[in-house]
Amino acid sequence: MASCASGGPTAPRIEPGPESAGAAAAADAAATARAVPGVGLAEDEANTQRLFRVRYQGPEGAGGLRLVLRLAAADRFSLAASDTLGRPVWSLGFAEERTLVVDHRRREVCATGADVRVPEAALAPLPIDMLPIVLLGRLPVAAAETEGAVDLLDRQERRWTARLAAGRPLSWTLWSGGEPSLWWLAQPDGGVLSHRGGSQFRWRQSVVEPLGAGLETLEPPDGYPEVDCDDWNLPELRQDQPASAGDRPAE
Repeated sequence: MASCASGGPTAPRIEPGPESAGAAAAADAAATARAVPGVGLAEDEANTQRLFRVRYQGPEGAGGLRLVLRLAAADRFSLAASDTLGRPVWSLGFAEERTLVVDHRRREVCATGADVRVPEAALAPLPIDMLPIVLLGRLPVAAAETEGAVDLLDRQERRWTARLAAGRPLSWTLWSGGEPSLWWLAQPDGGVLSHRGGSQFRWRQSVVEPLGAGLETLEPPDGYPEVDCDDWNLPELRQDQPASAGDRPAE
């Protein structure tokens, strides 16, 4: 999500919470976790548009962008990314299980189904329709509980653990091979998403307002050829200024 780099201090790495301790115990507990259905949005989160400030750091470098989320419903939304000067970088529209991606820098588009994944390691485990869920600080799997620690399986039988308060997550962890693979921690008006490979996203919501006239369908701009989404590498994480060894998150 950080296609455009802008320098800045490296933020400290946030590690998984106490629920991640003990890989062996985690693997044993996975056998008793309960499978649950998908997750949706709160009623007051639909029909809104929101501006997020996003920072990335990782092995490829560090950077930032502005991200606008226009959300009609959990299955109808658009994302538009611009650099720190407001220049368009990429746009994405999702509706009726179809995804359209517009790369404004390469002047290309690709259209595919709902199973497209962002190639960046920290986002690859999440299907496109989960990006608004994560940005808004909700749990990517549904849970019957509203308080305390929960241990769940998603539709792919991947294990998730979380700490909930009043139905909202304070933190969650996605496990792989008995070890934490991806973890998220709530922050004021935002969150931090970290991957064990060293990538980390931080975001903060700065504006929220009603969607108004509704969600406009994202259309391919004139002169943008369609390319195969199998070759999609948007957003890229090749930064203008690679991180030095001292700037990289701890393993």
